[in-house]
Amino acid sequence: MRSMFAGVSALRNHQIKMDVIGNNIANVNTIGFKSSRVTFKDMLSQTMRGASSPTEDRGGTNPVQVGLGMALGSIDTLHGQGNVQPTGNSTDLAIEGEGFFVLSDGLRNFYTRAGAFGLDGLGNLVNPTGLFVMGYHADPMGEIDYLGGLKALAIDSSRAKDPIATTKITYAGNLSVTANGQLTYEPNPVVVADSDGNEARLNIYLAPTGAFNEWRWEVTAVGGQLRDGSGDIDKVTGTITLNPDGSVASITGDPFTVAINGSEVQVRPPQGPGSDNVFQFSTDGTGWHDLTTASFTPAPVRTAPVEVYDSLGRKHEVTITFQRLGGNQWEWSAAGPGGASAAGTLTFDVHGNLISASNNTITISPPDAAAQTIELDFSQVTQYAGAFSAEAQSQNGFPEGSFETFSIDTRGVITARFSNGLTQTLGQIALAVFSNPMGLARIGDSLFEQTNNSGIAQIDAPGVGARGHISPSSVEMSNVDLAQEFTNMIVAQRGFQANSRVISASDEMLQELVNLKR
Repeated sequence: MRSMFAGVSALRNHQIKMDVIGNNIANVNTIGFKSSRVTFKDMLSQTMRGASSPTEDRGGTNPVQVGLGMALGSIDTLHGQGNVQPTGNSTDLAIEGEGFFVLSDGLRNFYTRAGAFGLDGLGNLVNPTGLFVMGYHADPMGEIDYLGGLKALAIDSSRAKDPIATTKITYAGNLSVTANGQLTYEPNPVVVADSDGNEARLNIYLAPTGAFNEWRWEVTAVGGQLRDGSGDIDKVTGTITLNPDGSVASITGDPFTVAINGSEVQVRPPQGPGSDNVFQFSTDGTGWHDLTTASFTPAPVRTAPVEVYDSLGRKHEVTITFQRLGGNQWEWSAAGPGGASAAGTLTFDVHGNLISASNNTITISPPDAAAQTIELDFSQVTQYAGAFSAEAQSQNGFPEGSFETFSIDTRGVITARFSNGLTQTLGQIALAVFSNPMGLARIGDSLFEQTNNSGIAQIDAPGVGARGHISPSSVEMSNVDLAQEFTNMIVAQRGFQANSRVISASDEMLQELVNLKR
């Protein structure tokens, strides 16, 4: 009876379906596991009567066929994305998107989605069974060498970073355009007297004009009358401009007199270079005497020290001092180890932007180390009315550094970090994609192997083409859907049960046939 053999084939193949379901459920917590599914197909049918064509007298008839049961169609691997679970372990990696990690035993490549990796005793990045994780190495400059082919990735904790001598210092911030010196006269007020001892008091006022090191001076009198060539006046005014070092640049203002009880005392304003910036007076117009003295405090300077490194990795200090020269020009001077020095000027435009910087280098010669010329980059320095903030923003030298730790980013790039703050690229994880990933063969240990129907492995860096990205310090969990698997289990059980009834019914029919002889 054909029905009995059909039922037997169904029992056998539903058992295979149950085996696949059981394997899926068994690996529900297996890292990187991809679930499988079973498909069935019907077997050949026995034709009882063939189909006939329609004629003018009678219509056509369909074929009469009896099926001979069912067969296994396929067992497919479902490569859907599993959930990504953070682990905090820096060597654990998950793939978000398409692709497989490439592993090698030195002879052939294997492929996996299970990224629970670690380091062996030599620093090689390996999976739990000791297979090497493959990728691309970086050259000494940190550039990934994609043309060098796949190599086993390793992280050498004994690696050290050589010292780097400083060749450039970058400055940034503001030089305040409001930086001016301070000028005072002492004593103030002062007393003048004529030859008869009659006295008057002079009050001297100073007010900045807004220009660099320029003040407007003003004198008023108490107990006397101020006079100039035109007659009595209430006050005498003028201006005084000083150089950054306090010497006189220019003075305006005419001599005047103070009338005291009918007699006059002559006074002249601050004098030019060589006069010590003093007001002077005379009772006879010939012998001039100091009336008061000037006290000058130069404009504040901005000092910006920075630590630099020589060719041996030793630390030295270079100090830059900024001093305003007036207008939109500043002088900078640098002092370094061993008496090294340099100086130049900075010129700004009316918008506070740097126009030019002269002689922007300093050469230092540390003992036992190579002489080095350091470029001073002032391009980010401004001249605004705000507060001083100019300082060294960065320098490109470093001392010797020892290996501290490493990290892997979303592009699979492995970066080592050293104690001196430097980083260096060591290599990059590689990912493989296939034209038909369902064609890969499982070989155990969560590994796949290339087959004739999977297509050739196309290997490149993560994020290139159809390849996914790396999720660092994470693993991809199994993509088994328990709800779906339990549903499939019920379907398989019912299918098995129904087909067992077919066999039982067929057996009873055969029994009736045997009983016909009685």
